Amino acid sequence: MKVDCLESTLEKSLQAKFPSNLKVSILLDFTRGSRGRKNSRTMLLPLLRRFPEQVRVSLFHTPHLRGLLRLLIPERFNETIGLQHIKVYLFDNSVILSGANLSDSYFTNRQDRYVFLQDCAEIADFFTELVDAVGDVSLQLQGDDTVQVVDGMVHPYKGDRAEYCKAANKRVMDVINSARTRQQMLHAQTFHSNSLLTQEDAAAAGDRRPAPDTWIYPLIQMKPFEIQIDEIVTETLLTEAERGAKVYLTTGYFNLTQAYMGPGLGHSG
Repeated sequence: MKVDCLESTLEKSLQAKFPSNLKVSILLDFTRGSRGRKNSRTMLLPLLRRFPEQVRVSLFHTPHLRGLLRLLIPERFNETIGLQHIKVYLFDNSVILSGANLSDSYFTNRQDRYVFLQDCAEIADFFTELVDAVGDVSLQLQGDDTVQVVDGMVHPYKGDRAEYCKAANKRVMDVINSARTRQQMLHAQTFHSNSLLTQEDAAAAGDRRPAPDTWIYPLIQMKPFEIQIDEIVTETLLTEAERGAKVYLTTGYFNLTQAYMGPGLGHSG
């Protein structure tokens, strides 16, 4: 499925349910999404123009690409300064986490890079809020192919960098802290409920659900905003693992930096 095919599918869905409360929110990287004359940005313009009240296209621009640097570095090379690399697809309560781009090859013979979480409302809500938050600190694509900042937001490359990063940190951390609070409340309620029923009571009541054997922890890494949760957790997994333990890591993009390979971080083999 290519971006133009996805755009066509979205248009059909919006048209079939128009007018309705169906909302489409798309978050792209500014430099990569604007590369060349025909790009993701130009492909989405017709959709934005036709359904301006239902479609939002946000283009994240790294605060590090500014001034003369932004003017002098050509396309493709400017993407090395920093990218918005969240690759998540949300549909109702289902989530696809990916390390791949939207292209034919990745949807056919590279499906090993996808994780599909079906009917997982908590994860879907978290990523929806995260995409909205990053979208709020991004540039908003307009129907005439210009971009604007959200009202009250600091411009990512024209405004003060420190102020922008501070505002972006707060917006994203609000989402993380809110999700953490919800989970703490949920665990507290679950513990209270389980303390009232013995296992035999639960079985007698017909509760045959197996105990959960998989835990999902979304990790966020946005170093320009001083958010390094993924880095901290990965390092903790490697340093706190018992000698002889095996830790299996699988990801589309995992770079064994010196921070992970240095003395005292895990064992070879």
